Amino acid sequence: MITLMLASGWGRNWVPADWRVLVQPFHVSCGLSVLGITLLRLLWWPWRRVPVMAARGLMQWGAQVAHLMLYAFLIGLPVCGWLMLSAFDRPPVLWGWLALPPLMLKDHASALWLKQAHAWLAYAFAGLIALHAGAALLHHYVLRDATLRHMAPFLRVRRGMTMPPLPR
Repeated sequence: MITLMLASGWGRNWVPADWRVLVQPFHVSCGLSVLGITLLRLLWWPWRRVPVMAARGLMQWGAQVAHLMLYAFLIGLPVCGWLMLSAFDRPPVLWGWLALPPLMLKDHASALWLKQAHAWLAYAFAGLIALHAGAALLHHYVLRDATLRHMAPFLRVRRGMTMPPLPR
């Protein structure tokens, strides 16, 4: 959903004008859905199983900071978008049926500032996602530890199964 949100946000200017009326509400709904799912995940946080990290020291600190930043973007970007739409006096509608209340009064100057902030935050978020993916691949292919297997359900070793060792 994050990929769809980013792609529809950046790509809406490249689609034909008559499609933009469909792409914008889709982008808003994806963003607000990501916000809702993230908030639910944060409620679940105390009960989650935390995999043992293969990294130590500076690498472990970097992973923790990156995860906190990912959550900050997962909450901050949709809230920024919601504030922007509110400032433009266009409160968001979730999947075409649930109108959400405005978070602020109409203010064109604030709306323009929030629009820029929303765009720059999206670029920073994409960069952090790329860094996160690169770190996962580094762990898998260079460090040859189980970090990616802990992240990806389709790579996890199930009880009773054996996972062949990584090729050297």
